[in-house]
Amino acid sequence: MNAAVIDTNVLVVAERQHQAAQEDCISACSGLLNDVVRGNVKFVIDNGDRILTEYRRNVTQRGQLGVGGRFLVWAFQNRWDARWCEQVAITPLPDSDDGCDFVEFPTNTALDTFDREDRKFVAVASGSTLNPEVANATDSGWWHFRAALALNGVDVAFLCPDLMQD
Repeated sequence: MNAAVIDTNVLVVAERQHQAAQEDCISACSGLLNDVVRGNVKFVIDNGDRILTEYRRNVTQRGQLGVGGRFLVWAFQNRWDARWCEQVAITPLPDSDDGCDFVEFPTNTALDTFDREDRKFVAVASGSTLNPEVANATDSGWWHFRAALALNGVDVAFLCPDLMQD
């Protein structure tokens, strides 16, 4: 993986805040975040801080920080540095009531019921020049839509495949 859009659940697992995540899952999530910090994987986010804001709402930033918390701090500090991060402009549709519909989100009816809160990750992946994978740890919704997403040019890396079910 050369570039990644990272779902919030990856940070949550790396921070050991997800009860269902076993050690191999935690290790995979921590490994990806460490690869980003080391410069082995480029981090892809939106330029409106939607993704970083979601991280901040879901990852503990107090006390002794784990891998997820340290990554969150690193991401805020390095989001403007093109060596580490690509910021992608995503455009909310004007008639979107909740701001979760984006021009860059695929217009495929198979994705009509895709989680509205996760659409920003897909829009960023679709709008990126780096062809990033979306890294997911625990959200089985990504698993159910993996074929439709792939048909629309968005590949998902399942870091914790044991947690995915058909």
